[in-house]
Amino acid sequence: MKLILEHWRKFLAEEDTRYDKDGNVLPPLPPEHTTAIEEAGVVLKRFLGEGKMGKVYEVENPKTGQRMAAKVVSKWTPQYYSESKNYNWILKNRDGLPDDVKEYVVDVYKLFESSNNKYLVILMELLKPAPKSVVNQIFGS
Repeated sequence: MKLILEHWRKFLAEEDTRYDKDGNVLPPLPPEHTTAIEEAGVVLKRFLGEGKMGKVYEVENPKTGQRMAAKVVSKWTPQYYSESKNYNWILKNRDGLPDDVKEYVVDVYKLFESSNNKYLVILMELLKPAPKSVVNQIFGS
């Protein structure tokens, strides 16, 4: 539980430093990610996290002020093919899903291929962590 709450605290504190699972500081993000995100037409705000499929950033549409998540996936990897297929399916089919299912599927706004042909940028709904009161109820404070 401490690990979950620690990640939640770091998210709310909007720290830009990346940490591994043991709390060690990770190296800076690849500058190519910043370029790919900017090419997608959004402004990088901060790093959110990373997993097996890619790195996720909070971004903002400079025209509308809308905050979103941008997942950056390296192309020409098994993860790229999986993520591209899955998010394209969501982009095309989410609106046709039953309402009771749709609420559990993230909104996908745009898939963008970087000009250097190295990255897929997936712009999607930015999910916020649950309020502390909800987390306390779930984990029994």
